[in-house]
Amino acid sequence: MISRSKDASHPRLQRIPLHFSYLDVCGQAVENAAETVSIGTNGFLMKSSKRLKLGALLALRFRLPVEISGNAVCDLRSSGRVVSEHRLEDGTVGYKVELARVPAARSER
Repeated sequence: MISRSKDASHPRLQRIPLHFSYLDVCGQAVENAAETVSIGTNGFLMKSSKRLKLGALLALRFRLPVEISGNAVCDLRSSGRVVSEHRLEDGTVGYKVELARVPAARSER
């Protein structure tokens, strides 16, 4: 179980809607909706109804809340890799995603 912590080195429980895309077996980009369960400094644990392969490269799109970003609106686009699969407390499947790169956030004021 991931514990709640204010220390930046430990994951924080935080539910944020996100969208991710990956290439399917036909080479087509498929976009799916998901939700983070916890967020750490190098990535996050997400809940997804879509089964993903370990090592899958994802294109990510999400909006960080003001509590994390410090800005009213902070949209991020990044890429990440699925590094592990987990059974969550509610019985669903979750995936740990490590961010491959963290671009500068785009703020809309």
